[in-house]
Amino acid sequence: MLRIWFLAASLLSLSACLHPHEAVIPIDPGEWDGDFGLQLAIHRLNDHEHALLVAWLGYAELTWYRGDRILPGTTVGEAMHAQRHFQREEHARRLLEKKLGRLLPIITTRPVLYRLSKPGGSL
Repeated sequence: MLRIWFLAASLLSLSACLHPHEAVIPIDPGEWDGDFGLQLAIHRLNDHEHALLVAWLGYAELTWYRGDRILPGTTVGEAMHAQRHFQREEHARRLLEKKLGRLLPIITTRPVLYRLSKPGGSL
């Protein structure tokens, strides 16, 4: 019993030395709750980083059930970076849609001339 406590204490001290961004995310989402290193990393993140990681984990879990797999060795830092990149792209897409939405009435109300042709190619 003493060995187990010693092993747990040494594991805790070793994992405490790691930066939370360096923790490796298990491939199987079913193992996330039981992974001590991942849970420790999650608790050591600030609120913004925590929100990024939770969003990425949610997306990764959905895609995992669809058949897409997490790359082995993916770290918490890489996952947060990917989520941040996705959010920036999504924000840019929404801004573009908003600008196009303003232009859409202008584009659709302008007269458009259609050239009608007969099947033989002549008018």
